[in-house]
Amino acid sequence: MPRDHRARSVRWRDAALAAAGLLLVTLAGVAGAGRPFGWFAEPVSIAGLALVGACGGGGAGAAAAGIAALFSLADAPPDLPGEAVLGGLLLRWAGYGVVVAVAARCRRAIDEARRRARLDPLTRLPNRDAFLEAVERERSRALRGGKPLTVAWIDCDDFKKVNDRRGHAAGDDVLRTVGKRLVDRTRAYDVAGRMGGDEFALLLPETGGEAARAAVARIHAALRIASPGDDRPITCSIGCATFAKIGPSAAEMLRAADEAMYVAKRAGKDRVEYRIVPDGPP
Repeated sequence: MPRDHRARSVRWRDAALAAAGLLLVTLAGVAGAGRPFGWFAEPVSIAGLALVGACGGGGAGAAAAGIAALFSLADAPPDLPGEAVLGGLLLRWAGYGVVVAVAARCRRAIDEARRRARLDPLTRLPNRDAFLEAVERERSRALRGGKPLTVAWIDCDDFKKVNDRRGHAAGDDVLRTVGKRLVDRTRAYDVAGRMGGDEFALLLPETGGEAARAAVARIHAALRIASPGDDRPITCSIGCATFAKIGPSAAEMLRAADEAMYVAKRAGKDRVEYRIVPDGPP
């Protein structure tokens, strides 16, 4: 699924959950106002507030807290002075606001932890697990739609020499540059990931044949990185596997691209080996 579509689906889901929480707060207030067992409404209302805070953000949370506070006035004694009613309303609103704020903060912390767990900290690309999930997701879509799918495995040539000659900081700079160029040279719905060490992978949905060759050739050219103090640029070997008939698993699809990459290595490095699976080399 394209990145913008995934983000839109998450927004719609959160909006629906926030609306459900707001409805829960309202129903709890209506059911509990002035009734003998109105105390049941308080925990239900707080649960609704937490749901709104976690999914709806500040505006929806403030509205929900205000609604809950207004309903709480139903149990206020009729002879209570106006200033006391107003003070109680504000205190209730503030208390409910704390519930909303804590829920929102917990949601942000959880979302950030999940995001970090799926990203490579050096390149900010999806890590191996996240990339495999993306391949499996696109594999399922390709099976339903009958579309081709291309996976490429990318390995930096002689990367150990960069670390040995120029130090690990220079090696990290090279890896960051590779990651940035992969993102800059791909479409919004393509996926680039770091698989570990100096190895990267690329997923090209609905791409096969000459389109895959052209896309990977452009990326291969872009991954020639100038090396200060060295006449030869840093290069990459790429194994490219196009699946006209989708493979049985994401891991096996990656394995086909990895095997093609090793063929490129043995053939002299700094090149691309293309394969159409299951037919073998073109």
